[in-house]
Amino acid sequence: VSHTTAGGVTGAVGEIPQINVDKIQLSSLYYENITADVADLGHLENQRGIKILGLFGLKMVENFELVLDVLNGELHLYRLDKQGERLDSSGAEVKYDLAEKIEVTNHHMFIGVSVGSKVLKFCIDTGAETNVIGNDLPKKVMTSVRILRRSLLNGAGSNTVGVVYASIGNLSMGKLSLGSMNAIITNLDPMREAFGTKIDGMLGYDFFAKGIVCINFKKKELRLSIRKGGEL
Repeated sequence: VSHTTAGGVTGAVGEIPQINVDKIQLSSLYYENITADVADLGHLENQRGIKILGLFGLKMVENFELVLDVLNGELHLYRLDKQGERLDSSGAEVKYDLAEKIEVTNHHMFIGVSVGSKVLKFCIDTGAETNVIGNDLPKKVMTSVRILRRSLLNGAGSNTVGVVYASIGNLSMGKLSLGSMNAIITNLDPMREAFGTKIDGMLGYDFFAKGIVCINFKKKELRLSIRKGGEL
């Protein structure tokens, strides 16, 4: 058993053990000799009322194209060739409103998001229950933020932190307006330290609920199909 240090939006998780898993099977996907972090997920289980046996990381799907439709509870994974094209083209065709390049560093995804006229660096986290922005952003950015209430946030570790819940207006990605989205405002220094890079926020469930999100890891591209008739 080895150990590593982890951190997240709720602060430093600290040193956690790692184990080697002989095999993992997900539908027709089969993995061998996978290194996994060991963490107590009991607080997440209690909050959601469901049994959670583990969290599936980016490293497990980095050779696939991922199509996620959270409101319909659907996840599709497509195997890719060396050029990033699907080996199986039988999946349903989706008309996307946006295609943007993403940065993939140390198995973390990052993308540029504009708040007003300021382009910020956001981490993409499909497992995050809400969006997050840092509490140290420029005043020019914070003028687009409307405070809603104070709340508590749970992360992958057992820590719980107090945060400010807010609505962020005037959001856009590339040339596509995202309207407004809810987010929490908190200190992102522990996450920046864990990622080894400066980030301004994180995109979570509120972003993915906008529609259908497709991420092609070989092409390093994110595409978004806005749910028609939904609130922007």
